[in-house]
Parts: sequence; C-alpha cells; structure tokens
Amino acid sequence: MTTPGALHEASTRELALWRELVAAYGDLQALLADPETLADPVHVGLGRERAERCTAELQALRAVLGPWRVDGTPVPADVRALWRASAELATEAAALNARLVEQARARQDAMAARLRTLDAGRRGFGYRPAVARTATVAARA
Repeated sequence: MTTPGALHEASTRELALWRELVAAYGDLQALLADPETLADPVHVGLGRERAERCTAELQALRAVLGPWRVDGTPVPADVRALWRASAELATEAAALNARLVEQARARQDAMAARLRTLDAGRRGFGYRPAVARTATVAARA
C-alpha cells in the first residue's frame, strides 16, 4: 500500500487535476457557446487534448487512491477533506461535460441546417448535386 505521505500527495494531485478538468471544460464551453459562430478547430482540439490528459491522469491516480477508499483503513482528516473537494469538482465536471455534449449537438444541428439550406439554394439555382457532377466527370474520362 501507499504511505500516508504518498497518499496525501496523490490526493492533492487528484484535486489539482479535477480543477484543471473543470477549467478545460469551461474553456471548451466558452468556445462552443454560440452554435451560429465558427469555433477555432485548433483551440477546440487543444481543449479536448487538455481534458483527455486530465482524465488519463485521474484514471492513473484511481489505482493509487482506490484501495484506500474501499478497504476501510482510516485516513487523515486532511486527506478526507481533499477527497470531499475532489468529489465536488468531479460532480461539477460531470455536469459541464453533459452541457458540452449538448452544445456540440446543437452545433451539429445548426451545421446540418445550414448545409440543407445551402443544398436547397444550389438546387434552386439549377446546380446538380455534387454526386451527379462527379459521376458526369468520371463518365467523360
């Protein structure tokens, strides 16, 4: 098992990672707030990578902290306080993640609606669908 000092260190790291994950989700939420505006794909990708890094590190810490949490061994009060704070942030992160999924779906729906509008407009101007053009070009070759 882990020593009490290592337990405190791992618990402190866990809390810092939950804070980082909440911040990453908040930043992503700000980027995706308006489904009608384009989000910078580089910033979205960086935010996603940041969140995935935090999640991976949290999973690794679970292997260290898990046995202490389930075996009933008493832990110091400061470690319990760290665990409570981590649990609160985990709840916040889960709620932010759910909202991010909603925002992403809203952006997908808005994009699909724009594409349908563009497609209807192209057809209104007499353009053939891209598939038909591709088939015609292939037939000429």
